[in-house]
Amino acid sequence: MYLYIAIIFIVILILYMVLQNIQVEHYLEYDWSDKWSDLDKKARINANCKPIYKLQRKIGEVSSWVWVVPKSCEQGLPHTRAVDVIAIPENMMNNNKISLASVMEHEKVHLLQRQMPWQWARFYRIAWNYEIYTEPPINMPNELIAMRRANPDTALAPYACWKNNWWSVPVYNSKDDLSLKDASVKWWDQQTNTINLHPPDDWIQFFGFMHQDEHPHELSAEYLASKEQEEIPAKRILLNSMKLNAEFPEI
Repeated sequence: MYLYIAIIFIVILILYMVLQNIQVEHYLEYDWSDKWSDLDKKARINANCKPIYKLQRKIGEVSSWVWVVPKSCEQGLPHTRAVDVIAIPENMMNNNKISLASVMEHEKVHLLQRQMPWQWARFYRIAWNYEIYTEPPINMPNELIAMRRANPDTALAPYACWKNNWWSVPVYNSKDDLSLKDASVKWWDQQTNTINLHPPDDWIQFFGFMHQDEHPHELSAEYLASKEQEEIPAKRILLNSMKLNAEFPEI
């Protein structure tokens, strides 16, 4: 009897270890290249995203894998992969000019967005008057679509529209300048069919002057990673909502 129970336990343990290995291998092979344009592929030539080492860490209520990856991965920018992996480039680990804790908080929010996409999209719609889409509108200028810079943290719904009119699109500076970090954000006014270098004044009044303004995913991650309590309407609404539910915003 005891031998039978021991055999069952060993089989379950082996199955668990196999499933864990499959899961890890899945993340090792995580591929979002189907979201890439030709320029995105060119920007990531010779990039290596295999982890140098990995550890599991709990950040608040979020349990995640933290992978230290080569600095060629996403051109040395931290990001999330799959639903519970935060990738930190090796060059950031001992950089005294960077607050690694703040970076981790930012990426933690991106994990929540990956794990609960519908809840976040609903918050953006109701609280911020933002809608996110998987595809661009049919009348968006091709120069924006062709030059758009893909972002792993917004890849599931990369197109964002504010007040049913203003579209924020991160674009490469040129076909020869494919810097991910230095990509600028252009704002397409759908009503007038004009492309602007800055968001409208009422957007700035509501969201403030933001470093990462390409997408509500980036806005919310930047707000929640910052310890400063600026009186920005969008941030205040988000913080109040998070007090009601620490996992994701609700209205």
